[in-house]
Amino acid sequence: MRFSADHRPIETARGQEFAGLARTLFGNVRLDFTAADEEKSSMLSAMLGACRLTRLEADRHMVFGERVTARPDDPDAIKLILQAEGSASITQGGLHAPISTDALVIYDPRRPYVLTNSTPVRQLLLQLPRQALPQAAVERLAAPFTAHAEYDGMCGILLSLMETTMHEIGHLD
Repeated sequence: MRFSADHRPIETARGQEFAGLARTLFGNVRLDFTAADEEKSSMLSAMLGACRLTRLEADRHMVFGERVTARPDDPDAIKLILQAEGSASITQGGLHAPISTDALVIYDPRRPYVLTNSTPVRQLLLQLPRQALPQAAVERLAAPFTAHAEYDGMCGILLSLMETTMHEIGHLD
């Protein structure tokens, strides 16, 4: 474990430690690397105020979120994923949405979902505390919301901001 400039922990995991850190940071999720190489996986994560920013690099795998907030200490946050590299899809609330490179997906992990990373991926994940968002916005996330940087300027700005933040994470105060 490393520390940022203000001595907050920067959590990291590689290989077989990857799934355990994923459960700690994202709640009661199950990862399935079936025919892929879990050893190619790495994660870097830090708290930024009330939000958590994570960079994840992994071989193809699936994430099953059936009861993400099963325990009282599981994080209760809305999740925003920026797909920096690779292809994925999310199935939730009767909707199946593809997630290509430079795409964004926002979803409520309290609702059952399956995230399929069909290729090796690099993703930036931002967890926003549920209570920080208006209730109407949370209610609209019965199904995931997607956007693409090529068509949505805010998505491109978020991608750049999150990548720069992850690059400088050890120096932030």
